[in-house]
Amino acid sequence: MELLDTIKQNARKHNKRIVLPEGYEERNIRAADAAIAEELAQIILIGDPVEIKSHAAKLGLKNLGKAKVVDPKSHPKKEQYAGLMVELP
Repeated sequence: MELLDTIKQNARKHNKRIVLPEGYEERNIRAADAAIAEELAQIILIGDPVEIKSHAAKLGLKNLGKAKVVDPKSHPKKEQYAGLMVELP
């Protein structure tokens, strides 16, 4: 088994969560789509769900519907997270 196959097998086994904060960036949504297709991780995209869906459609991506999309403008914990960011050194 090649190294990349071993890494992918390990990723499937552990099924970790990956958060991509730049949900509009083409490289990120292409990578997210591929990771979902290969069942390598649980994907969370940060950004406007409508815009992310639009970008995915333009790029012909088929798997982003399985990603969780968090809109930072309307998330219920927005203020709490902003407070935590301010506290960071």
